[in-house]
Amino acid sequence: MSSRHLSRSTIISLSIFSFLACITFLKFSPNGENVLSWTTDTFDIDFTLDTLKPKPKLFSWEIDEDIKDHHTYNEREITKLRTCMNDNNCHRNQEKVVLAFAHTWPQAIIDGWRGGEGVWAMSMFRAMRELGYTVLIGMNGWEETLAHYRMFPDQVKVIIKSAWIDDCIKNPACIKSDINLTGIPRWKCE
Repeated sequence: MSSRHLSRSTIISLSIFSFLACITFLKFSPNGENVLSWTTDTFDIDFTLDTLKPKPKLFSWEIDEDIKDHHTYNEREITKLRTCMNDNNCHRNQEKVVLAFAHTWPQAIIDGWRGGEGVWAMSMFRAMRELGYTVLIGMNGWEETLAHYRMFPDQVKVIIKSAWIDDCIKNPACIKSDINLTGIPRWKCE
């Protein structure tokens, strides 16, 4: 259909609708805030519809809004886990720890990235949180994973990894062995 077949008022209406749809996407989609942060300071959309943003958390898997990086998220989860273990009042599966240390996890959970792997990471995160597991997230480095593993070696049930895990398996400072008793057992990395 060419523009010759549309009236001028139809074209104007479609243009306005398209503009409003773009603004709505930028403001309310999980990736919208990231897209807006890439724009210049002169492009400022400042409107809110409080009815579209519920204040209380609706789901148990949601994270606090003030968390801006995976370090803050992990600190809060570790505090919750240590508190429940000290007070002996953990919820079902809360003492079971999942280490999800691949870059897609913080990007999906903290930044709202919804690429293919981000969708997968978010769905896994939601499922594990709904089952009550403590999920710690991080980037690709084995040093960070090992540090978190050593905090809760008996509670860590699985490590969700990226390709860097091969570096850990080959490194005597990372993998558990006769000379590194506090390393990550190979079966938790496979």
